[in-house]
Amino acid sequence: MLAARIGVIAVTLAWRVHGWLKQHGRSAPQRQLAVMGIVLAALVSLFALPDNPDPVTAPALLVWDFRALSAASMGLLWGGLAVGFGLLGMRAARDRTEAGLPSASSAVPAT
Repeated sequence: MLAARIGVIAVTLAWRVHGWLKQHGRSAPQRQLAVMGIVLAALVSLFALPDNPDPVTAPALLVWDFRALSAASMGLLWGGLAVGFGLLGMRAARDRTEAGLPSASSAVPAT
């Protein structure tokens, strides 16, 4: 629980510092170095936390099965989202061309 709080605090702090530095006209490398310093400080603090004092007595096969099924479910979830949004994007592009509107890629001016 403490590790999650440290992560949330670090991300929020990095976001706020980046915005503050951008508002005060700092260059992109300076902002990126500041954010990297905050992230590294958070990582160091996470590794400095004490180990879990409670013994874990779960069988290794059970843990391995959980990890494999968890990875498979995440792959299925993100793959399904990618296919779903891809199909929706293709449908939107088809509807725009049927309506005689320019496609999204042709609406962006070339630089």
